[in-house]
Amino acid sequence: MTKSNAKKEIERQYSLFWNGSFNAFSLNSDLEGSLKYLKLENEIAIKRHISNSGLTENQIIASEGYLRDELEKIDQYPKTITPMILVYLTSTFEIFLKSIIRILLKFNPDPIKNNDKKIPLQTILASSDLDELLDLILEQITHDLGYKNISEQISYLNTKININLSFKKLKGLTANRRFINIEEIQEIFLIRNLILHNGGIVNKQYLNLTNRKEYEEGEKIEVVKDDIQNYFTTIFQGTSAISRQSKLYIKEFKIK
Repeated sequence: MTKSNAKKEIERQYSLFWNGSFNAFSLNSDLEGSLKYLKLENEIAIKRHISNSGLTENQIIASEGYLRDELEKIDQYPKTITPMILVYLTSTFEIFLKSIIRILLKFNPDPIKNNDKKIPLQTILASSDLDELLDLILEQITHDLGYKNISEQISYLNTKININLSFKKLKGLTANRRFINIEEIQEIFLIRNLILHNGGIVNKQYLNLTNRKEYEEGEKIEVVKDDIQNYFTTIFQGTSAISRQSKLYIKEFKIK
């Protein structure tokens, strides 16, 4: 892969992440207004039905009760939608991260040349050429990385590929352009895991890994609109740093 193609692929992946995550962010920002409109539509439709259908008194009472129930259901929507926005946001970040790792290793496979993992004969025979074989190997590497926690996946960019991300906030705007808040991203993913695998209920693993004092084991975490905005900011800053440092890595790489 040439420098030009690698850079274009990184920019394309960054654009895909931005478009997908921004749609989720917009939904989160507009959720309150959208639900107000939905409630109004339901209220108008049911009241029109009551007015125009010649209902008996009991039927009117039943319809008004149905309206109250429907409006109460809509009020509960954020408790379902907001956590799902978080799940979507973290998924787009994971896809972006794995894509960047594949691009960088395809551009320069040196970091995996000493990989002691054996390649199955079936994989080799299924490849029509070396490029296809490399693609299959990189797919396996990123697949295996997916079983590690998100901080280990991010760290792979430094420990194996060495794109020089900073995990500590530094002084100065320029220095912080390579900063990624790995601790906050790790916590965002721990919350995501609680939502997906534990019904949002806090467990010992979450408490041990975060040292949170405001939660107790068995308590349910409520993800609200402001949380999503904060999570988006942290993850967006992280993807910007990864994209920037990856392109710098490619630019400065000396082809042998």
